[in-house]
Amino acid sequence: MEWSQRSISAKAMVEFAGRYPDPHLHKLLEIVTTEIKENMIPPGFEDRAQKACLRMEHEEPGAIEAALADVMQGLAAQSPTELAISILGNMCLSGHLMPIFKEQLANFVDDFLRALCRFLRPQNWRLCGRSAGAICNLVRCGELFAKAVQEHCLAPLVAALRDECAQEGPANLFKSMCSSEYAAALSYQGSASRLLGALINLLVVRPSAMQQALELGVLEITLPLIDPDAELDSHGTLAEDSEGSSGAVSSRAALLSSRLLGAAPSRLSEEAEADLLSRLFRLLSRLGDAPLVQAANLEAELQNLDVAVRLVTIILTKTPGALERLTQTLPRCVELADDALAPPQQDVPAVSFSDLCALLTKLVVAAEPAKHVGPDEEGCLRSRISGNLALLFGA
Repeated sequence: MEWSQRSISAKAMVEFAGRYPDPHLHKLLEIVTTEIKENMIPPGFEDRAQKACLRMEHEEPGAIEAALADVMQGLAAQSPTELAISILGNMCLSGHLMPIFKEQLANFVDDFLRALCRFLRPQNWRLCGRSAGAICNLVRCGELFAKAVQEHCLAPLVAALRDECAQEGPANLFKSMCSSEYAAALSYQGSASRLLGALINLLVVRPSAMQQALELGVLEITLPLIDPDAELDSHGTLAEDSEGSSGAVSSRAALLSSRLLGAAPSRLSEEAEADLLSRLFRLLSRLGDAPLVQAANLEAELQNLDVAVRLVTIILTKTPGALERLTQTLPRCVELADDALAPPQQDVPAVSFSDLCALLTKLVVAAEPAKHVGPDEEGCLRSRISGNLALLFGA
């Protein structure tokens, strides 16, 4: 497991597994696809649980607490299935450019993905996030794998994300249970950020899955996850940020929403448009122009700013009627009742248009490069922010 997490040793593992798949690669896949007790529970947990039961029967003072703590400590260890999924996911990340490894893995991709889909349940917190992470890395291995992921995993990924983010239901109840003193030893982490990462990678590698994702209701799930007050590690990136943090969930939800809205801006309802504009205005107000003007390396803030500006640009330039609703522009023709003396009152816009323009203008000034920008910097975050601002003000 530890070797697969290091880039040099992971590449050596991938090359060795590609050259000698039997028994090494085959054994890992067998552990994942064979759902038996020995693979699913941590080593030695059954004996530990039996000893805990015997200890509770003695009815000594503190016996129940000690037995429960012992059981929780046993659950903190990783099962063979958990280790195998993590190792295979890390190998897919390191081996996406190695044809010999992908050739061997392609023979088992359908069975592998079907097994991972069985674990995509928020209640299965030990395997749900790991399975989503493995799918996220597997998508990068090529068109054959991305097509198989769309076929087998897109619907289960969306269903798992919906259940994970639901305010009520088994997943929310389980989260509240995991906040207890004993359950804290299990190091519980939500799976939302990894599920979002898998969906993002799939849509990047295979844009043809966009329409199916929209039909499954991904946009309705991701928009409420955008939290303007969520904080990211200022010295990291979205990929490096803590998998269970609210900042990672919010940023990945915003990135996924921007891709979906870019492909189908008319799918945004007026109510969702107002809510999203309000969230983006709060996010832009919090970030300001600091990520653009400060000398410090604020990569995470720049990524947040890039996605926020992109979403505002999509809404105001592509969503039908969004700019008119924000500026309260009266239509040329209004149907009035026979006894009407004035046009009907318009709804109050989600945010102040003048305040939003002031924020965006500050960003335009801050995004102006101080020196010539070379070809190598064409696709950097600052250039993307400048490009989206140019599209917005030029529309």
